[in-house]
Amino acid sequence: MKDWWSISDLHKLGCGALPKTISGIQKRADKEWANRVDHIRKAPVEGGARGSKREYHIAILPPEVQREIVRRDEQAKLKAMQPKTDAQVRKESLWLGHAKASKKNIAKAQKRLDIVNMFEKQKALSTAKEAEFFVAKEFGVSPKSVQRYRAMVRGICRTDRLPALIASSGTGRPKTKVHEEAFEKIKGDYARNEEPSFQSCYDRLIDVAEANGWEPIPPVQTLKRHVDEDIGFLAMKYAREGEGAVTKLYPAQERDKSCFHAMEAVDADGHLADTMVKFPDGTIGRPIILGFQDLYSNVVVGWRIGLTENTYLIQLAAADMIESFGKPKDIWFDNGSAFWSKVITGGKKNKSRRKFKPSEQLGMLPSLGCTVHATKPYHGQGKPIERFWKDFCDRVAKHPSCAGAYVGKDVLSKPANYGSNVVPYAIYEQVVAAEINRHNTKEGRNSKIAAGRSYAQVYRDSVAQPDVHIPQATEHEVRMLYMAQEDKMIRKDQPAIHIDDNRYWAEELVEYAGRKVTVRYDPKNMYDDLFVYTAKEDRFICRAPCVAAVEFNDRAEMRKHANAVSAYVDKIKKTHKEKVTLSIEEVAAQIPDIDYERLSIPKVVGLNFIDVHTPYADGTEKRTEVEQAQDRADAAAFGRGIAASVGTNNIFDMPKSK
Repeated sequence: MKDWWSISDLHKLGCGALPKTISGIQKRADKEWANRVDHIRKAPVEGGARGSKREYHIAILPPEVQREIVRRDEQAKLKAMQPKTDAQVRKESLWLGHAKASKKNIAKAQKRLDIVNMFEKQKALSTAKEAEFFVAKEFGVSPKSVQRYRAMVRGICRTDRLPALIASSGTGRPKTKVHEEAFEKIKGDYARNEEPSFQSCYDRLIDVAEANGWEPIPPVQTLKRHVDEDIGFLAMKYAREGEGAVTKLYPAQERDKSCFHAMEAVDADGHLADTMVKFPDGTIGRPIILGFQDLYSNVVVGWRIGLTENTYLIQLAAADMIESFGKPKDIWFDNGSAFWSKVITGGKKNKSRRKFKPSEQLGMLPSLGCTVHATKPYHGQGKPIERFWKDFCDRVAKHPSCAGAYVGKDVLSKPANYGSNVVPYAIYEQVVAAEINRHNTKEGRNSKIAAGRSYAQVYRDSVAQPDVHIPQATEHEVRMLYMAQEDKMIRKDQPAIHIDDNRYWAEELVEYAGRKVTVRYDPKNMYDDLFVYTAKEDRFICRAPCVAAVEFNDRAEMRKHANAVSAYVDKIKKTHKEKVTLSIEEVAAQIPDIDYERLSIPKVVGLNFIDVHTPYADGTEKRTEVEQAQDRADAAAFGRGIAASVGTNNIFDMPKSK
């Protein structure tokens, strides 16, 4: 759907909610829409004419006009979805051929159309044969040609006869033949990334053709023409120059930033400077400039200089932006690992993060309510700040203050005085600050939104709109933004946090011994307190002061430490006394006496043994010999069963281990 509308476009729309004349629409625009500068732009006039025209975004048009635009857009979409008839397809094909034809062929087709039209007039006054001879004589062609032209327009609508009479392209001559295997061989040799010359490929083909008896082989120019025609321009460019070359031929997407207001969306990127700088610690190297840019106005809203592109450098630049301009709603980063660290974008999934847990703690930007998006690296449409770096290189790297320190963008761009000077960090920082300020305040910007204003003025005009609200960070949030952040484990034996050679301890950390917490601190002052938070909920626990080392023979510090330990233990004792009011003797005294009865435990009784040889105790006579023999047989069978179950021959033998 079309988003930008000029006065003439609105007049052609013919909506009843607008005046019927162009001047009337213009007057209404000047009265009602002129103050919405962020929704007005200048666009070039169609047809290559000089000058420009003013266009208005659909968002500021009356609701009735917006509904009419949406309705007509839907109708156009439905019409486009309807299948085309054979006649429509043929008509489009004819006129497509007309658009591709040369002026010479179109002139010939016009002459043929004149012949057909004259024949139809003469046919009404005489016979068809007489009309053919008459027209042929008038135009100097043969009667057969007249018949052929008539056949070309038979069944064609009168309005489509001109494209139907255009001669088909081609010379009609047969193509030079080439051996099939030889043709495939030279295509494979020529269409590759190394971009060999066609002559060298042809020479190698001749050697192979002579060895294999391949014929015919056309001359080199003829064969090259055949190869180019067979593969095609785009496929050949892809084969020889790669994917990037053909991608550049596709028109770039134009992304309109007028859908935002100031500080609604920003993008960020790091740039490796082309200047050798000496840092305060004595390190010499090419610095990284980390910048944040407002997408709507192009104002650089935050920047920092460092030796490497690391998490803390990004954090400081973002902190400068949020403190001075407010919180953006959306932020665009590329896939740099520092941008997608847990500290900056924790809680946001990205392919640069090897491990991701939905329950992980939110990073600095998501915790402030910012939505982070990923873009393609070195893609100007996704990160307009890359266009800023291009101008920045010329103005900073080649600044007079940096003379002799410029190293060039690559090894082929080194100046004659390469390596003759190194710029001190303080001077380089001043140059960067001055050029960024120049970028923001320079008048006469030609972007569609700026329309001759400076980027700073565009920002101020947008902020001045009554419906623009930029969330601001609290004092506590700003203080936390400037602090480094790490996940640390609290030791079990002595529940303290160790960072480098420093220990940090607080009484509240004891109950978190052996658990991981998040700490925030000022890396420029490692002796200051740590701010400790829970790892998952990001809930504040305490401030942990640094436990600094003391001299071995410092008796004052010894007494101070001993007093602190005593106060610590006394505090715990006092808390215990307040919370536990009963002594153990009082607890024991409250337990009632237990009445119990002595339990009679029966003795273990063995199994009864039946002696088959003596009378029973009750005086029963001994069993008969037959009964005794049966009892012995039953006992022996029982013993064999038991022995078999335990894997022995005799129940008195020890079982064998399996």
